[in-house]
Amino acid sequence: MCSVSVAQNSQHLIRNSLLKIDRGISSRIHMSEASKNQRQVYISAIAELGISSRIYVAKTGYEKFELRPRERCLASVFKDYVKSKSITIEAGSVDHLDRQCINRFISEGARFPKVMHVQPNREPLLWVPDIIAWAYGRGGEWKRSVEPLIEKVVLV
Repeated sequence: MCSVSVAQNSQHLIRNSLLKIDRGISSRIHMSEASKNQRQVYISAIAELGISSRIYVAKTGYEKFELRPRERCLASVFKDYVKSKSITIEAGSVDHLDRQCINRFISEGARFPKVMHVQPNREPLLWVPDIIAWAYGRGGEWKRSVEPLIEKVVLV
Protein backbone atom coordinates (compact mmCIF):
# COMPACT_ATOMS: atom_id res chain seq x y z
CA MET A 1 0.00 0.00 0.00
CA CYS A 2 1.23 3.48 -0.76
CA SER A 3 0.18 6.77 0.80
CA VAL A 4 0.87 10.22 -0.54
CA SER A 5 0.52 13.36 1.50
CA VAL A 6 -0.58 16.42 -0.46
CA ALA A 7 -0.92 19.83 1.14
CA GLN A 8 -4.34 21.40 0.73
CA ASN A 9 -2.93 24.38 -1.16
CA SER A 10 -1.08 22.11 -3.65
CA GLN A 11 -3.93 19.78 -4.58
CA HIS A 12 -5.34 21.83 -7.46
CA LEU A 13 -1.92 22.33 -9.07
CA ILE A 14 -1.03 18.64 -8.78
CA ARG A 15 -4.41 17.53 -10.16
CA ASN A 16 -3.95 19.81 -13.17
CA SER A 17 -0.43 18.53 -13.75
CA LEU A 18 -1.64 14.93 -13.70
CA LEU A 19 -4.45 15.68 -16.12
CA LYS A 20 -1.94 17.33 -18.49
CA ILE A 21 0.39 14.32 -18.58
CA ASP A 22 -2.51 12.00 -19.28
CA ARG A 23 -3.95 14.40 -21.89
CA GLY A 24 -7.34 12.70 -21.82
CA ILE A 25 -5.93 9.37 -23.04
CA SER A 26 -7.97 7.50 -20.45
CA SER A 27 -10.26 8.18 -17.52
CA ARG A 28 -7.33 7.59 -15.17
CA ILE A 29 -3.66 6.73 -15.01
CA HIS A 30 -3.13 3.10 -14.13
CA MET A 31 0.38 1.70 -14.47
CA SER A 32 -0.63 -1.88 -15.22
CA GLU A 33 -2.42 -0.63 -18.35
CA ALA A 34 0.29 1.81 -19.50
CA SER A 35 3.04 1.23 -22.04
CA LYS A 36 6.68 1.34 -20.94
CA ASN A 37 7.03 4.81 -22.46
CA GLN A 38 3.88 6.07 -20.69
CA ARG A 39 5.14 4.65 -17.39
CA GLN A 40 8.41 6.55 -17.76
CA VAL A 41 6.52 9.76 -18.59
CA TYR A 42 4.25 9.37 -15.55
CA ILE A 43 7.14 8.74 -13.16
CA SER A 44 9.14 11.67 -14.54
CA ALA A 45 6.10 13.94 -14.26
CA ILE A 46 5.31 13.14 -10.63
CA ALA A 47 9.01 13.42 -9.72
CA GLU A 48 8.73 17.13 -10.57
CA LEU A 49 5.71 17.72 -8.32
CA GLY A 50 7.46 17.69 -4.95
CA ILE A 51 5.51 14.67 -3.76
CA SER A 52 6.42 12.63 -0.72
CA SER A 53 5.06 9.16 -0.13
CA ARG A 54 5.21 6.22 2.23
CA ILE A 55 5.10 2.58 1.29
CA TYR A 56 3.41 0.14 3.69
CA VAL A 57 4.55 -3.45 3.34
CA ALA A 58 2.62 -6.15 5.19
CA LYS A 59 4.25 -9.47 5.84
CA THR A 60 2.22 -12.37 4.59
CA GLY A 61 1.13 -15.30 6.68
CA TYR A 62 -0.44 -13.86 9.77
CA GLU A 63 -1.54 -15.49 12.98
CA LYS A 64 -5.18 -16.47 13.44
CA PHE A 65 -6.09 -13.45 15.57
CA GLU A 66 -3.80 -10.93 13.94
CA LEU A 67 -5.20 -8.22 11.67
CA ARG A 68 -5.10 -9.00 7.99
CA PRO A 69 -2.38 -7.34 5.90
CA ARG A 70 -4.62 -4.60 4.43
CA GLU A 71 -6.00 -3.78 7.86
CA ARG A 72 -2.48 -3.53 9.28
CA CYS A 73 -1.53 -1.18 6.45
CA LEU A 74 -4.63 0.95 7.01
CA ALA A 75 -3.96 1.10 10.73
CA SER A 76 -0.45 2.39 10.03
CA VAL A 77 -1.72 4.95 7.52
CA PHE A 78 -4.26 6.24 10.04
CA LYS A 79 -1.59 6.42 12.74
CA ASP A 80 0.84 8.27 10.44
CA TYR A 81 -1.77 10.74 9.18
CA VAL A 82 -3.82 11.27 12.32
CA LYS A 83 -3.35 15.05 12.06
CA SER A 84 -4.53 15.21 8.43
CA LYS A 85 -7.91 16.71 7.62
CA SER A 86 -8.94 13.81 5.42
CA ILE A 87 -7.74 10.56 3.92
CA THR A 88 -8.93 9.48 0.49
CA ILE A 89 -8.76 5.79 -0.38
CA GLU A 90 -9.25 4.37 -3.85
CA ALA A 91 -12.72 2.84 -4.03
CA GLY A 92 -12.90 -0.82 -4.92
CA SER A 93 -14.25 -4.21 -4.03
CA VAL A 94 -12.98 -4.10 -0.43
CA ASP A 95 -14.59 -0.81 0.63
CA HIS A 96 -16.98 -2.61 2.98
CA LEU A 97 -14.02 -4.33 4.67
CA ASP A 98 -12.24 -1.00 5.01
CA ARG A 99 -15.34 0.50 6.65
CA GLN A 100 -15.56 -2.44 9.07
CA CYS A 101 -11.92 -1.90 9.93
CA ILE A 102 -12.44 1.86 10.40
CA ASN A 103 -15.51 1.28 12.59
CA ARG A 104 -13.57 -1.18 14.71
CA PHE A 105 -10.72 1.33 15.18
CA ILE A 106 -13.26 4.00 16.19
CA SER A 107 -14.94 1.65 18.67
CA GLU A 108 -11.50 0.98 20.17
CA GLY A 109 -11.02 4.71 20.71
CA ALA A 110 -8.78 5.50 17.74
CA ARG A 111 -8.93 9.01 16.34
CA PHE A 112 -8.22 9.85 12.76
CA PRO A 113 -9.39 12.17 10.01
CA LYS A 114 -12.40 11.90 7.75
CA VAL A 115 -12.00 8.89 5.43
CA MET A 116 -13.51 8.79 1.95
CA HIS A 117 -13.54 6.09 -0.73
CA VAL A 118 -13.37 7.68 -4.19
CA GLN A 119 -13.16 6.22 -7.69
CA PRO A 120 -9.76 7.00 -9.26
CA ASN A 121 -11.37 8.42 -12.39
CA ARG A 122 -12.88 11.12 -10.14
CA GLU A 123 -9.73 11.97 -8.19
CA PRO A 124 -6.44 12.31 -10.10
CA LEU A 125 -4.49 12.50 -6.84
CA LEU A 126 -5.17 8.76 -6.43
CA TRP A 127 -3.06 8.13 -9.53
CA VAL A 128 0.11 9.14 -7.70
CA PRO A 129 0.19 6.28 -5.16
CA ASP A 130 -0.68 3.87 -7.98
CA ILE A 131 2.36 5.05 -9.96
CA ILE A 132 4.69 4.88 -6.97
CA ALA A 133 3.42 1.54 -5.62
CA TRP A 134 3.56 -0.08 -9.06
CA ALA A 135 7.14 1.04 -9.67
CA TYR A 136 8.25 0.10 -6.16
CA GLY A 137 6.67 -3.33 -6.49
CA ARG A 138 8.24 -3.98 -9.90
CA GLY A 139 11.70 -3.47 -8.45
CA GLY A 140 14.91 -2.84 -10.33
CA GLU A 141 15.09 0.28 -12.48
CA TRP A 142 11.44 1.12 -11.82
CA LYS A 143 11.90 1.03 -8.05
CA ARG A 144 15.04 3.15 -8.26
CA SER A 145 13.13 5.74 -10.30
CA VAL A 146 10.62 6.36 -7.48
CA GLU A 147 12.89 5.95 -4.45
CA PRO A 148 13.49 9.73 -4.24
CA LEU A 149 9.71 10.14 -3.81
CA ILE A 150 9.54 7.68 -0.91
CA GLU A 151 9.99 9.27 2.48
CA LYS A 152 9.70 6.01 4.39
CA VAL A 153 9.00 2.29 4.00
CA VAL A 154 6.90 0.96 6.86
CA LEU A 155 6.88 -2.76 7.61
CA VAL A 156 3.65 -3.79 9.31
